[in-house]
Amino acid sequence: MPSAAPSIADSLRRLHSAAGPAPAGAGELQALRRYPRRLMLACGAVLSLLSLSVLITLIVVQVNGYEARRIAEFRRAHTALQFQLARQDAAYARLANMAEYAWDRDVQLGDASAEAMRNAYLQGGQRLVVAADASSRPQMALGLETAQWRPQELQRYLQLTTAVSLIQRLSGTADDAEPAGASYFFDPSGQYLSLDKGLTERSLITALAANSRSDVFEHLRAPAQLLAPASGHDQVPLLESVERSDSPRRTFGRHPITGEPSLVSVFQASAGATPIATFVAYEPMARLQALLRHNSKGHIALLDRDGLRVLASDGADATAMRTSADTDWVLLGDATRARFHNGRFTLALAVAGTPWTLVETYCWRDILRGIAPMLLSGIACVLVALALLWFLLLWLHRRMYTPAFRQVKAIYARDRRLRLLLDHVPVGVALLEASTGHVQDWNGSLQRMDRAAGARLMPQLREAMMQADTRHGAVKVEGDIALAGDPKQRLFHRTHMHSGGDAWPGGVLLMVEDISHDMRELVAEQKRTAEAEACSRAKSNFVAAMSHEIRTPLHGIIGHLELLSRSPLQAEPAERVLRLRQSADSLMDIITDVLDLSRIESGQWTLTPERFAPSALLERVAVLYAPVAQAKGLQLDCVVDADVPAAAVAPMAAIERVLRNLASNALKFTASGRVQLRVSCQRGDEGCYLRLEATDSGIGLSAVECQRLFQPFVQAAPSIVARFGGSGLGLALCQQLCERMGGRIWVESTAGVGSRFVFEVPLLTSIAIPVPLPLAGQRINLLAAPGPWHGELERRLQKWGAQVQLVRGPAVEGACGGAWVLFEAPGEDVRWVRQSGQPWVQVSREGPLRPQPEQGGWTVSCYASEALSQAVLQALASAGPDMPAIDAIG
Repeated sequence: MPSAAPSIADSLRRLHSAAGPAPAGAGELQALRRYPRRLMLACGAVLSLLSLSVLITLIVVQVNGYEARRIAEFRRAHTALQFQLARQDAAYARLANMAEYAWDRDVQLGDASAEAMRNAYLQGGQRLVVAADASSRPQMALGLETAQWRPQELQRYLQLTTAVSLIQRLSGTADDAEPAGASYFFDPSGQYLSLDKGLTERSLITALAANSRSDVFEHLRAPAQLLAPASGHDQVPLLESVERSDSPRRTFGRHPITGEPSLVSVFQASAGATPIATFVAYEPMARLQALLRHNSKGHIALLDRDGLRVLASDGADATAMRTSADTDWVLLGDATRARFHNGRFTLALAVAGTPWTLVETYCWRDILRGIAPMLLSGIACVLVALALLWFLLLWLHRRMYTPAFRQVKAIYARDRRLRLLLDHVPVGVALLEASTGHVQDWNGSLQRMDRAAGARLMPQLREAMMQADTRHGAVKVEGDIALAGDPKQRLFHRTHMHSGGDAWPGGVLLMVEDISHDMRELVAEQKRTAEAEACSRAKSNFVAAMSHEIRTPLHGIIGHLELLSRSPLQAEPAERVLRLRQSADSLMDIITDVLDLSRIESGQWTLTPERFAPSALLERVAVLYAPVAQAKGLQLDCVVDADVPAAAVAPMAAIERVLRNLASNALKFTASGRVQLRVSCQRGDEGCYLRLEATDSGIGLSAVECQRLFQPFVQAAPSIVARFGGSGLGLALCQQLCERMGGRIWVESTAGVGSRFVFEVPLLTSIAIPVPLPLAGQRINLLAAPGPWHGELERRLQKWGAQVQLVRGPAVEGACGGAWVLFEAPGEDVRWVRQSGQPWVQVSREGPLRPQPEQGGWTVSCYASEALSQAVLQALASAGPDMPAIDAIG
């Protein structure tokens, strides 16, 4: 070891001189870092911009192509629509012309004469079905006040109806793709109606919910724009309905029978300038919608001159479409190029011969969806090209940059050795030669520790380093040495030895920690712990001894109070004796809890596993606290889940102790309502657990109170002691017992609502034993009020092999055969059962623990299941051998 310790600055200068000459200059190092990287970034940026421009050009081309395709499809749909409407106009013109010809020539068709048809029409109540021949379409002629017409005029209209039936057949097509005729027609006065295409008066009255023929006429005049005549003699046609036009008037509505959205076409047939008939034709809108969908994949709509949608290719309902103006689509004239407006592209062309405009709109989302495949493939190609470009640039950069950075690597090697030393300050750090143990450098912290130890620390560390093997990893050495200033005090240190590796070949790094303060704190903590444990043991022994000594005379006090209470006393002395007995019992409970808690803390409490029935344990606790519940007017319920085994092995005494404590607390802190005790079985990967619960409707607890509830001598709130009493040891004892059994306990509570205390204990084993079936083959009628006891009594009876029939309400008198089990049933039902002569058992909370006969039946407590079984058997036995039985449930 050197006589004079070198400073850190001297050590650093020595390390720099040993590493080699300094770099040529800081400017050259900065140039090596800056210029190649900038050149690579500039080239990559230019080529990336070129790639992005190609991608943008591709997107523009695809968008234009998409627009061209949409325009072509739109034109095709527009042409198809106009062609379809032209075919309809031609068909309607043929129908009108042929009707005019038949009217002018007064054509006679059919086997009957015109006079015979008129008479049949009038005799049929102004209704007649006519046809030109057997293959013609039947037409139904209906009239209102037409009996007053001139005979010749009525005969001509009946002949016109006959002619229309022939015209409909002649103008029809094989595939019915072309509209061939009208659905009905009116005379100009609106009093004569001819129906076609399956329309009849009965079907119209049913479909239109009409009350009479007049209502039907009123509804059918509306599409023809005919008003009802002022009187039966009014035959003057309305000018609004008889204006002659080269093309039919078209509107949209619903078919009067099917309600299907339809295109309603109205046209006239005239004799010269005088109108003779107004025809109304209904063509399904589905044909036009299918036509638009077939010719274009876009969203096409037909708008009227007010900008309202009347037809859409997506099949929307026509009536619903005409309820409001379309604010998204704006008509921009007869444009053949898409115009952008309000975030959407619009194509619009007028439909010749109609007040309608065909409009198609689409948005950027539709464009992206249309060009998505090509766009994604283009983006993928550009990304791949960019990845290859940057990979090539990086490869060139590394190949050109590596020679220039060889000098930089040498500089970094020296920096790593310096960083290895400086990063571990203020911990003592030293660099030693592995072969000789010579100290190359050490920091100030290690120098101060060595001076405090009288220059004996470094020789000790050097000797330990020479013996350690750091080739396979770090070596940790701990030791201590007396201080030079105070030999009674010692310097404790922990040293980590690391091999120098590539940064310092042939060297060893020492990292020395001064742990003297930690060791002194550890010794002091151990001393305090020992003293505290000694005090705790002394306290526990004292408390146990005093409690045991107090219990002996207390037993004598309780015994004498018991004897005194049995002697004849007046009311006031008897009340005082009762209060003394209760106080003594409370004191005995506190002393017992203190003794048990002391035994658990001292490790003297032993848990003895034993075989027991969980359901019987629950009933014992319920029987014990049933008088307390009855005295306070509370309902104490017991529930045993179906998954609970018949027998199990566990520390039964400890489990019962915890359950008793929870039941006692639940009854103590509940002023009204109910307390429920429940047992269930939880099975998991870690084994089988028995879960017991005590639920009450008492005062409840807050979250803060639940956290400190299980601490010894601590109540949930300061007012609990004054209101309910207690020492605060019960729940702490329950927690200790549960933890000793390997289980846990917790509480779920809401302030002002109630609490649920739950604890789980592991079962050493669950035993499957054959359950006796004393009621096998017997039918039991269960009449019980809804609640927990309803299911519990059903479970007990089914467990004993009985077939249980649940009876409630009016079904009581209809039930026959079997014995009756009654629990809190309505008074009338109970009286009927008792008077029926059938065997019955009354189960109640306050019933006796053993079966007791009462007025032809038996009474028993609901808390004694075995007593219930005996009561049912005795009731069945008293009924005699005539009681019907059934096969046992298998």
